[in-house]
Amino acid sequence: MKCPRCGYRINSMTEDKVKLMREDYPKAFLPWTPQDDEQLSHMAAAGKTLVDMAKALQRQPTAIKRRIDLLGAQMVEPPAATAPVDYLPE
Repeated sequence: MKCPRCGYRINSMTEDKVKLMREDYPKAFLPWTPQDDEQLSHMAAAGKTLVDMAKALQRQPTAIKRRIDLLGAQMVEPPAATAPVDYLPE
C-alpha cells in the first residue's frame, strides 16, 4: 500500500493499522479536499464540538484539531450545558 499523499510505501503493519482506523473513520489518512476544509471551517465557526466535526467529516478528532490549526480557522466554544434547576446544589 502506498501513502495517498506522498506515494511512500507503507509497510504491512502500518497498512493493518490504517485499515483498522478506517473502520471508525473512513477518511482517515486521506487527503483533505477544499470542500472538507470549507465544511470544517463552517462547523468550527458554528461552535460544533471536535467529536461532532469528526463524525461529520469521518476523520479522527485529532486530525480535525490539527486541520483547524493549519487552516487558522476560528473555533467557537459551544455553550456550556446547564443543569436543570432540580439538579442544582442548594
